[in-house]
Amino acid sequence: MGRAKPPLDDTEDASDRQRLDKWIVYARFVKTRSVALELIGKGRVRLNGNRETKPDRKLAIDDVLTLALPHATEVVRVLSLAEMRGSASHAGELYERIDSTPTIKSSDDRGWKDKHSHSSRSFSKNRR
Repeated sequence: MGRAKPPLDDTEDASDRQRLDKWIVYARFVKTRSVALELIGKGRVRLNGNRETKPDRKLAIDDVLTLALPHATEVVRVLSLAEMRGSASHAGELYERIDSTPTIKSSDDRGWKDKHSHSSRSFSKNRR
């Protein structure tokens, strides 16, 4: 026995809101919903200036999202909602980019391969 959903009032329709995690995937900021869940769970998403940690938060048209992605910080205004993940051109119609700031990586953020490529450790691949 689950809880009954509260009835919608006259001003709110189920079609004018969408889950935050789904919209992030449909707008192609991330590839999968699990990545969107991780992004939201880590607090890297702000909805209208408030940090969101719940992926089921409802998103509406004209909301402003701030996404702290690994490669950039994106600030976008939601223009429309989607029912599924579509093409890149369709995804671009879902939002208006307000600001985009590339993330500057420090020298400590280099990948494993870059850190260890000049080490004196001998690999069998290098001996061939």
